[in-house]
Amino acid sequence: MNVKKILLVAVVSLAALVSGVSAADFEYGDVFAGVYGGKVMHYAPNGTLKATYDVCGYQYVTGMAFDSDGNLYVTCFSKAEVVKVQRDTGTVLSTISTGTQPESVVFDASGNFYVGHAGGDYDIRKFNSSGVQTDSYDVAPESRGSDWIDLASDQCTMFYTSEGRKIMRYDVCNDTQLSDWTVVSSYGTLYALRILPGGGVLVADSENVKRLNSSGAIVQIYDLTGFNSWFALNLDPDGKSFWSGDFSNGKFVKFNISTGNAETIIDTGQGGSSLFGLAVFGEITVSKPVITISIDPATATNTVGDTHTVTVTVQKDGSPLSGVTVDFEVISGPNAGESESAVTNASGQATFSYTGSGGSGTDVIVAKYSENGSVYRAKAIKKWVSTSIPEFPPVAVGILGALGAVVLFATRRD
Repeated sequence: MNVKKILLVAVVSLAALVSGVSAADFEYGDVFAGVYGGKVMHYAPNGTLKATYDVCGYQYVTGMAFDSDGNLYVTCFSKAEVVKVQRDTGTVLSTISTGTQPESVVFDASGNFYVGHAGGDYDIRKFNSSGVQTDSYDVAPESRGSDWIDLASDQCTMFYTSEGRKIMRYDVCNDTQLSDWTVVSSYGTLYALRILPGGGVLVADSENVKRLNSSGAIVQIYDLTGFNSWFALNLDPDGKSFWSGDFSNGKFVKFNISTGNAETIIDTGQGGSSLFGLAVFGEITVSKPVITISIDPATATNTVGDTHTVTVTVQKDGSPLSGVTVDFEVISGPNAGESESAVTNASGQATFSYTGSGGSGTDVIVAKYSENGSVYRAKAIKKWVSTSIPEFPPVAVGILGALGAVVLFATRRD
């Protein structure tokens, strides 16, 4: 077992954060923190606060997840609701009634979602993509119902914790309770968990975060001094790290899975008994494929008349997606309307080139890839500048004339 106190290599203080606004683009790697007061705080990976969304009223926010369109689903623990929040705008699209104390939510590959409950009848409930409940599962509790859930890649085996020491399982395809996956040794309380793509599980265990191998044995522990209530947890889309939050201090941390090093720590500034939910845009879950699309360069400046090229990379579960069509379009700016479609190569890449013939200004370029009715997109900003020499205003001409006279006078005196 690899037990180590973690060296913190990057700290983001609350004072360094930018004030939030009501909407911001959801970008891969962005982190969403659910805090008391019914709010979701939206951060860039470096800790910059991009936006804050009011979604649950003055209540607790717990587990969250994204559908295939990138909309955020938020469990409103005290209101017995799941709220659907629109990607990029932060607008609440719908409110879905659940059982008592919904704690966690996870999607399957078909777009259905499951909700785990810490109170009431403790059932796991299944909803279709329209938010209509289609089934419920009377799972065996340990201490607090079907508290935190995660669905295996077979689309049937639901792993869950119940605020005890067990990681339990239920077959949602055959409506059958399965044997416990493991009993985690030592003391503490098991909360959020994620099944790892290569096998094993990460689980927040109050005193620390543990990585278990495919047999359920502890192989690594992640921790920091001053963190004693690890609760929420999700995998980063880079496939190499995860994020976990501590409800006693309102901070969350990005850990490298392999080395165990803490790479970033972010303080929500909300204090204790506040941070209970955490989600990462593009987060990896084994229950559904993760498709990412990125564009390079994301920002650039060129001279009017030059040719500009952007390259898009499309990946599924971290591997290049070749032979698929990407649609490019300049949606606004001096060259609005320029468009083209391209097919990705073996590296999952496609390019788009156009000439900046529309004059100076700023173009917004959007690349889109569609699969099974879902649209994945990336955005780039292109600034075009003119090379013409600007005319001097009258005041500047007068100043230059006066300077010329001074120079001429000095020359003549010499």
